[in-house]
Amino acid sequence: MAVVRYSNVFGEGQRPDNPYCGVVSKFFAAAMAGEPLSVHGDGEQTRDYTYVDDAVAATLLAAIHPRAEGEVFNIGTGIETSVNALAQVSWQPSAGTWRSATWTAGTSTTSAAAW
Repeated sequence: MAVVRYSNVFGEGQRPDNPYCGVVSKFFAAAMAGEPLSVHGDGEQTRDYTYVDDAVAATLLAAIHPRAEGEVFNIGTGIETSVNALAQVSWQPSAGTWRSATWTAGTSTTSAAAW
C-alpha cells in the first residue's frame, strides 16, 4: 500500500458550492457569473494547485508501481502560487483570451469589472 497526499486539486465538475471545494473553482464560478472574487486576508498566501488529471495519473502510478509499496507521495506541482496571482488571471470563454483582473490587495473582495 502507498499513501498519497493531494494539494489543492481542481478541475472540471468540481462544485463551487461545496464548502471543501478549492479556490480555483470558486474563482472561476464567480468570474463566469460576473461576481466579485472573495480573497481572505491579504491574498499573499501560497498554494500548490494540481489539475485533477495529474492527480489521477499520480494516484494510479502509486497504486500499480511495485516500488511505491510502503511509500508516501505528496501529489502536486511543486509550484507555489499566491491567491492574488490566481485572482489576476481569468478565462474569458466568449472572447477566447486570457485577461487580467483589477483588484486592490489587502481587501476582502476583488473588483468584478475586469471579469
